[in-house]
This record gives sequence, C-alpha cells and structure tokens, in this order.
Amino acid sequence: MSVPIIEKNIARFSYDAFPMHSDNNRFCLIGLLGAEIEDPRLEDKRGDLLRELAGFPHDTDTVQEFECTIGGCDVKVVEDTETGRTRTGTCTAASYCLKQAFEASGDETKTSEERKDLYKEIMNTCMGHRDADNAGNFCPRIDCGLSAGFFIDGNGGTAGECVVEVRPPQQQLAVTI
Repeated sequence: MSVPIIEKNIARFSYDAFPMHSDNNRFCLIGLLGAEIEDPRLEDKRGDLLRELAGFPHDTDTVQEFECTIGGCDVKVVEDTETGRTRTGTCTAASYCLKQAFEASGDETKTSEERKDLYKEIMNTCMGHRDADNAGNFCPRIDCGLSAGFFIDGNGGTAGECVVEVRPPQQQLAVTI
C-alpha cells in the first residue's frame, strides 16, 4: 500500500526550486525508503532522490549510506548487500506535531524574537516545499498531510490532517542496534 503524503512530497519536489544539498531540501528518509509507490515516474524520481541523499564518499559497490535531511533528525541507514539494512538514530518525524509547533509560533504572549525562533525551528524541522498557492512547511510525519505557512492571501494557517487529533498516537517501535 502506498503512503500518499510521501508520494505528494516527491511529486511536489522540484530541482529548480530546491537544489539537492541545499538547506531547503528535506525529505523524511524513513518515509522515502519505506514508501510503496505505484506510479513509475514517481518511483524513478524517488530513486533519483535516494541516490542524491546517499553519502557518496562512503559508498562502495556493496554499501550505501543514507542520512536524513530533516533538521534535527539523526537517522542514518546503511544498506549492505552482504549484511542487510542497518538503521540508527531517532526519527524526528515519528513524534513531531506541526500544528502544536505552529500554534506556539503565533503565541502573542511571547516576544517577537521568541516567535521568530519558534518559526525558524518549524522551517528547519519540516519539509519546506511549495506549490502554486503556498510557501508552506509540510509536516515530516509519514502519516500526516498537514502543512503550515503563509498563503498567497498573506494569512498564516494550517491545512490538512493533524494526525494527533484524528487518531490516538501509536506506540513507537523501539529498535536497539
């Protein structure tokens, strides 16, 4: 089964708007590796993105190393044809709630500098793609279609589904390596 938000983010990605290896290019590595994509064009694009995210100086014929591009996320995945896939780190996307973060950035009881700092944190944590109507910040959660940003009408807000409100949080899988 496919993960629609990952497909949307891959489809939305533009090399012209967000060159690879820039601060604006963010993808949840776990989402990219785990999505089952049916559209062959998007599957090709995902393959291109994964090749770009691979840590090329460390790669060999049998080992590829990927590091997450979301700020604050220290997930690293090493794929070795002989030993399999090894994952280390903590996935920021697993517990991040964009709606709570965005609401905190608009808290009028905070100083202007504090609100700016909170919004910068959102920009650094989220996938900052844009479309025709929105220069938004898209929630990195794999199952979350929520976005926050300032739309063309100049008003700030959120759009989409907030997973925390729609269904209770799931227990997180603890992996010890």
